Amino acid sequence: MTGTLIQIVKDRGTHAIGSTRVFLHIKDHHLSLPVSTGDLTTSAMGEMEELRKEMENLKDQITAARKTFHDSTLQEAVAGVTVVGRVQLKTRKTLRDGKLIVWDTITTNKVNAIPLKSSWVMTCAYAPSGNLVACGGLDNMCSIYNLKGKDGNVKVMRELAAHTGYLSCCRFLSDTEIITSSGDCTCVLWDIETGTQKMVFAGHQGDAMSLGLYDLRADQELLTYQDPSIMCGVTSLAPSKSGRLLLAGHDDFNVNIWDMLKAERVGVLAGHDNRVSCIGVSSDGMACCTGSWDSFLKIWN
Repeated sequence: MTGTLIQIVKDRGTHAIGSTRVFLHIKDHHLSLPVSTGDLTTSAMGEMEELRKEMENLKDQITAARKTFHDSTLQEAVAGVTVVGRVQLKTRKTLRDGKLIVWDTITTNKVNAIPLKSSWVMTCAYAPSGNLVACGGLDNMCSIYNLKGKDGNVKVMRELAAHTGYLSCCRFLSDTEIITSSGDCTCVLWDIETGTQKMVFAGHQGDAMSLGLYDLRADQELLTYQDPSIMCGVTSLAPSKSGRLLLAGHDDFNVNIWDMLKAERVGVLAGHDNRVSCIGVSSDGMACCTGSWDSFLKIWN
């Protein structure tokens, strides 16, 4: 809650008697109350002032509650921890195609090749069960495919359409839930079986230009991961299995590796010829895969 503003504006129209509108602003929400001029009595204004004071009091209570959890900083907690040494990964495999492909990363053979309605794909995901895959991009839609169809053919199981901007990322939580993020600055949690939205997360006002780590208990930022030499947007994120490293894909064709505790860049993966659009880390933590608009997937270890 960033503050409260009560604004009274007199509308000037063609009518002989003007009308008055009261605007009540609370954080990002706006409440507009049209009233006649005669209604703005001293009593009504007094009630509005009481409401303003009550909201300010609630804001102070929330701030105080957050501070009770903000008992230390991450820098203080990891003061005795040394920075991770320089991380250097090498490309082991390069995979390329123009469809939604399920690959065998050891043999580089294709397991499934799925034709798409839109070739402008920016993200894809593999369900933990191995039964489903999903993709999306400039079609503003998340398409989910069943790899285990009864007749052996891969078919569209569900098309999740609600975003008003391109699909930037999708991740399965299970075979029944998936979360998507979009260029419309929202994230959506979906029920795959019904194709409906379970929850919408809004708050971003534009493209992310730096990375932040937040303490969910105190609702406060712990660290920001940024470097003066990085002047482009972040496209994708993936933590290492241990959680100590954070891989971030960027528009400058590189993947930066960060020490999550010390907020220092400890490595760079350079090899793509266009923006990096997605990153994935293997379940054993021994390798990662990056996808790019250069139409290549690269496996690193």
